[in-house]
Amino acid sequence: MCGIFGTIVKSKNGLWTPEEAFIQNLLVVGAVRGDHGTGTFWVPHTDPTEVDYLKIAGNPYNLIHAKEWGDYWKEAKSKAKAFVGHHRYATKGKHTTDNAHPFQHKHITMVHNGTIHWGLTKYEKMPGVEVDSHALTIAISEEGLQVLADMSGAFACVWHNAEDGTLNIAKNNERPLSLVRMENGNYFFASEGPMLAWALNRVAHDKKWEKVDLVNNKHYKFNLENLGEPEVSPLPEKKWTSASSGSYSTYGSYQGGTTKTQERTEKGTSFEKTEHTNFEVVRFFRVFAHGQLRFTYLCKTDYDEACWFTSIREFKVGERLSGKIGLPVINRWTEDWTTVNTPWYPIEPNSVGVSHANRLFKMGPQYLTVHELGGMKKRGCIDCGAKLSISEMQKKADDLEFFKVNSTEYGFLCEPCTKHFNLGQNN
Repeated sequence: MCGIFGTIVKSKNGLWTPEEAFIQNLLVVGAVRGDHGTGTFWVPHTDPTEVDYLKIAGNPYNLIHAKEWGDYWKEAKSKAKAFVGHHRYATKGKHTTDNAHPFQHKHITMVHNGTIHWGLTKYEKMPGVEVDSHALTIAISEEGLQVLADMSGAFACVWHNAEDGTLNIAKNNERPLSLVRMENGNYFFASEGPMLAWALNRVAHDKKWEKVDLVNNKHYKFNLENLGEPEVSPLPEKKWTSASSGSYSTYGSYQGGTTKTQERTEKGTSFEKTEHTNFEVVRFFRVFAHGQLRFTYLCKTDYDEACWFTSIREFKVGERLSGKIGLPVINRWTEDWTTVNTPWYPIEPNSVGVSHANRLFKMGPQYLTVHELGGMKKRGCIDCGAKLSISEMQKKADDLEFFKVNSTEYGFLCEPCTKHFNLGQNN
């Protein structure tokens, strides 16, 4: 539950008293929606293709008391055409300044409220990307709004596009965002309608305003060069199309390539022929029927395909499994972490087992695969070269320091080196 707020003004003289007060009020009060990170960005009226941003880990007072804030806020007040703020409540990733919003990639600077469950795998694996919102920013800059249609998850997004000098808003039904237009043509928005109304009554109680309905799955584009009514258009259609029950037509990959499903279809492989695949438990339900407790597991494959199985065995969310995948069924479930008409693959319950190659081991604060542990074993301590077996690394996990040495490999410091460099978990 993150929080978004902001304003867009018609004036080319920066922010006036109501806009300044609105930002100052929401910057503090909005922390009730998240205090793991605080950030803002603003666009100057002198050049709507430019943008400046400032963010920091923690609550808004960390931002206000930062040495950069004084000059940043002073310039924003005198030049801003649009000002956007964000309060982070972390669902993924550490509570760091890098993981606070906004995120910027190429021409896109964006804040996001929501959690993306799948559809961004390619971008989530990029170096320096720890959170789904960062991956989503990169995806939109690389692929456009198609990713919002194809991915699965909750979103309310506000972003600046430096290519055309616009401020943009889009949301689905899983996250709130309210927008109002003042009688002078200015706009204010916030994640919570009551909070927005409260702030406006504080800073502009004598001004008239009207609510602007933000329709789910619509794109609202504000031209900052000549502010008026936003240009409204539907988000793109999904790249894949559903077929009647029991049959299936291929769908495009939101990762820019072909999906496993497409590869099967192009090769003419019968869907009746099951194949082995790896998948991860995303959610499960307990069902007590006929005197027995059973579990229904909703999962995703390494290809971001949805799958499910029912079993009397108990597995944990996040656990990596393997099994035989079968004929896809259209619209089996429409949970809040999937999209309507998502093709679901049944997994043969008797074939389900822990995938050894993809089994995850807890090492300190993170989980690593057998392959990653094998690489660390071969490399040894990156400082002194000391060798440890996988079992020794597991036993001493709390006394070692594990971290990425590049985008695909992990390394460790042995216990003496960890103490020498003062990197122990309790320091």
